[in-house]
Amino acid sequence: MTSFSSTDDTSDADVAATIAVRAAAFDAPDRSQEPGAIAGARRGARLSPIALLRSEGRVVGAATLSSMHDGVAEIAGIGVIADARGRGFATALTRFLAGAAFARGAERLVLTAADPAAARVYARAGFRPSPHGVLEFLKNGTA
Repeated sequence: MTSFSSTDDTSDADVAATIAVRAAAFDAPDRSQEPGAIAGARRGARLSPIALLRSEGRVVGAATLSSMHDGVAEIAGIGVIADARGRGFATALTRFLAGAAFARGAERLVLTAADPAAARVYARAGFRPSPHGVLEFLKNGTA
């Protein structure tokens, strides 16, 4: 698993594949081949790094880590393509970005689950319901 930003050496092909995977995961239009799509993704990743996950040589999932405010960061847009679901990839992406956030100084992570099935995935990564209506994970391991 890797992440990319606007300044690293992630190939344009991997950035385009990440755009396409996120579109497929969320049933949205694939804009990966549109002019400026790759540059736009790299600009966005400068502030919110995007993790991409490969399996069998192809990008199958992606997620975003927001910039941190007062020790709080958000993991969002966790998406895995349909034919790769049920193999632990969303949990792996979530854990990867949680580790990255804590390494950067976050004390608390939040995310919003789209449904109970997604909430179970995030629970496996250590997130618990909070009184604020989101799932959260604290650096010290308690929620």
